[in-house]
Amino acid sequence: MRCDGNKLTESVFAIVLFATLGALAMLALARQIGATEPALGDIVSFANVLPAREPPLMLSAIRSGAMGTRICALDTSIMADSGGSLFVEAPSPRMEEGFRVHWAGGPTSTGAGDCGSNSELVLNAHQLEELAAFVGGFGVSHGGSVQPMPRADLQAARGTGVAAE
Repeated sequence: MRCDGNKLTESVFAIVLFATLGALAMLALARQIGATEPALGDIVSFANVLPAREPPLMLSAIRSGAMGTRICALDTSIMADSGGSLFVEAPSPRMEEGFRVHWAGGPTSTGAGDCGSNSELVLNAHQLEELAAFVGGFGVSHGGSVQPMPRADLQAARGTGVAAE
């Protein structure tokens, strides 16, 4: 049985094509998965939070301020009711894989555990990812869809250290 050269070439071409498309699809998926990781300049906005797809979370944060460092609480149900945003300002020297974030908004919890309405906090990447998942992703919410922050607003926010909404 003899193999026709054209059919062999077409078969090899088809295999290479499918392998290349598969590799590109895997790269796109890997890039998509990596897109959920927090980065400098990201915002987790609690403005206009739609009914939660995730159960409420209660997380601990490290708060730095004039009164020193203390632990405070982030209750996503309180934060969604009061509104506000977390702005990722810088990597944290205090914690491996941690970020210094700025909270501007209403109370973060009830009682003495509240982080305040204008606070510098330290959170790890996993905590930021959980908070972003609760509100529907990183970005500023407009009419229920999550969109990246406009470049001019991002540059202004980086210059002042305060989230621009």
